[in-house]
Order: sequence, then C-alpha cells, then structure tokens
Amino acid sequence: TPPSQGSLTMLPDGSFQYVPNANYVGTDTFTYQVDDGTTLSSVASVTVNVQAGVENEDVLVEPDPEPEQ
Repeated sequence: TPPSQGSLTMLPDGSFQYVPNANYVGTDTFTYQVDDGTTLSSVASVTVNVQAGVENEDVLVEPDPEPEQ
C-alpha cells in the first residue's frame, strides 16, 4: 500500500525515496513485496517518522575590510 502522507519512488538501485507532503509532521507507513519473477516475498511494512524541518535565519556575509595602508 502506498504512504498516505507522501509519495514513494523506487530507485534504479532498488532503494526507495520517500517525500512527505508539504508541512506534514507525523508518522506515515507503507507496505511492499519483492518479486524475483519466481517467488513473491512476504509483505514488509515500513514506518517513517517525519519531523519538522529546522528553519535557518538569513545569514549576512560581509567581505573583509580593506587593509589600512
């Protein structure tokens, strides 16, 4: 079953990429099975804990002052 609070993409190397819905914080789950063409695996369940991101404040970068001559 797909996740209910985000999207799931299977990558070419067999791993998954999970992206939560915008502003979602909480737990999401999905299930999957592996098929090697001969045998279907048992169902596996994955739980993802989505936490709020950290908002960074703007950073001001100033150049070094000119050296005194």
